[in-house]
Amino acid sequence: MADSFQLYTVGGGTVTPYTFSKPFLRSTDIKVEINGAARTSGVTITPGGSYPYSTAAVALDPDASSGDEMKIYRDTDVTSVLYKDFADGSVLKAVDLDDIQRYLLFVSQEKSETTKDYEGALPLGHIKQIVTGAYGGTEM
Repeated sequence: MADSFQLYTVGGGTVTPYTFSKPFLRSTDIKVEINGAARTSGVTITPGGSYPYSTAAVALDPDASSGDEMKIYRDTDVTSVLYKDFADGSVLKAVDLDDIQRYLLFVSQEKSETTKDYEGALPLGHIKQIVTGAYGGTEM
């Protein structure tokens, strides 16, 4: 089960809010793709509940065409400086440490789910055999 995205087949024709039920830190971290192409205009994201968010309603206006594949995903911003900064002698607050843990968890989940397997990749067992010197095959 994916930790950072949800897939939908779009009904089309009306503005329908889709549910995104993965945890996230900021609504700007939620992105939408239609048939593999980024959708940036006409997307409204409404976080549900309080911070840290665990659900959001995603509305498209206009909605995608019927039968289109939609991916709603979390893409935690890693280009900006982590917004928690500790000074020497300052108090470490639980909420700040929780935020840092969530940030690191979300980034690692996203990166592991976007790493693509490629044709001809060696199974893990073969990699272990290569490391231990027990692999006798010639295909690589």
